[in-house]
Amino acid sequence: MTLAGGHSPPAKLVSLREAPERFASRRLLRELDEALARPPPRRTKINELEGTDGLRVAAKRMSRISEWLRMRAEPFVEMQKELLRKLHESKLEAWGVQSGPEQKRELERIPSHFFLDPQVKWSRNIVSNHGVTYYGVGVCRSRRAFKNADVARLTNPSRGRRSKATEIERATALLDSRGVQLATMQRSNAYEVIRKCAARDLKANVSIDFSDPVIQRALHGRFGPRR
Repeated sequence: MTLAGGHSPPAKLVSLREAPERFASRRLLRELDEALARPPPRRTKINELEGTDGLRVAAKRMSRISEWLRMRAEPFVEMQKELLRKLHESKLEAWGVQSGPEQKRELERIPSHFFLDPQVKWSRNIVSNHGVTYYGVGVCRSRRAFKNADVARLTNPSRGRRSKATEIERATALLDSRGVQLATMQRSNAYEVIRKCAARDLKANVSIDFSDPVIQRALHGRFGPRR
């Protein structure tokens, strides 16, 4: 199945609920193993204690249990944060079915900018942002990561100036989410639309590294060669 803009969903997706652990760094996986291996606090006998002493012992016991549970949950929370960061940086990509404000039936790729401070219901595989909600969300490795790296490398490498490939990608994704058909638009018009979006919505300085060839490479990486 090929969707608007030439995107095709991957053959296999990892559910949003399982993705944090599946795509976690080795460091976080190690910390998770250590947290799960940590034994629970020892039980304290408080049946024979009364009054203030009994309450004090009970409070300490509850505090130790709460700390143990927090330390077990902490790696999972960090894995979730790491996953959202990778999705926002296009190192991973997510797919889902839009349920609001417009109800759709087909799977579509969720733009990377969508994962900056989203509302996530991990157990239900639902993510919301910018007034839009996707359900049945799954994650896979980005199939464009090497292309984005090539764009960054080819964009004025000799001067050591920061590439604008990320800002171009963000502007392109934002326009794509609004239904702007950049893939079918005349390329010269698409260049100008992307510059205006980057300047207006991203506050980018489009006078530097937003030349036609740079934007063309970004469009080629996203939509493929113009037919």
